[in-house]
Amino acid sequence: MAAPVRLLADARCLLGECPLWDPERERFAWLDLAQGVLHEADLDGRQVERSLPLPTPLGGLVRVPGGLGIVTSEGLVAEDGSPLLAVPPDGEGAHPNDAAVDRSGRLWVATADDAEEAATGRLLRIERDRTGSLGGPMVVGNGPAFSPEGDTVCWCDTLAGRVLAAPLDGSALPRTLHAVPPEQGYPDGLTVSADGSLWVALWNGAAVLRLAPDGRLLERIPVPAPLVTSVAFGGPDLDVLLITTARWELDEGTLARAPRSGGAFVWRGDAVGLAEPVWRPTAGLSRPS
Repeated sequence: MAAPVRLLADARCLLGECPLWDPERERFAWLDLAQGVLHEADLDGRQVERSLPLPTPLGGLVRVPGGLGIVTSEGLVAEDGSPLLAVPPDGEGAHPNDAAVDRSGRLWVATADDAEEAATGRLLRIERDRTGSLGGPMVVGNGPAFSPEGDTVCWCDTLAGRVLAAPLDGSALPRTLHAVPPEQGYPDGLTVSADGSLWVALWNGAAVLRLAPDGRLLERIPVPAPLVTSVAFGGPDLDVLLITTARWELDEGTLARAPRSGGAFVWRGDAVGLAEPVWRPTAGLSRPS
């Protein structure tokens, strides 16, 4: 029998997203992108919430030297709002929607159209002196995540229902690893485990998908909330999967059936994750790809 999902924190996020494990504080961290709140919880469920002095919507959470960094429409900033990388990760009519650091320490950001109608979203690699685009155009981008070897980036073209992959060096065009029919939900945030499997949150799908490296469906993990937004491995042994969810525009009937929507859930199975890299301010400048 599959391991059950259990509630870690009844955070009631409007748009809970961007989870990661902070080994320095020994707890999970995630954002409410819509309300500008940083949530943290240890494995026993003890919680900390902090409103951030930043404009919403927020666009991502990553590890930086000495703490956590938040992606905004103006660049990468520290928890106190001080700038770390002043390169705006968006374009006309778009905003940062998700972010991660690759195994070389470079920042990647997936963007989305402000109105979620036009294909203005892209997958960007952001360095101190420039921004490069690898994926897009798309209406809503989510992810990214990186292969254990660090040579492949995966992300979601959410409204198109596609999980995509491409070599980091741009030597081949993006390919579709997995397609999700709209009646089953929309692929949102994702992560990669040590065996190369992909773990994909399903917005409006009440589940997390476990995919083989080639995109085959291996497992579907039910979550007691319809709007599943993202996933991250954590814990001392990186064997706990944190699952974030949202309450965005849910009606009273849906909230009555899924009252923990917006909470953070955990799942323990047979998988082990990879440590999230720390952003390096000079990564990529000497040998750009």
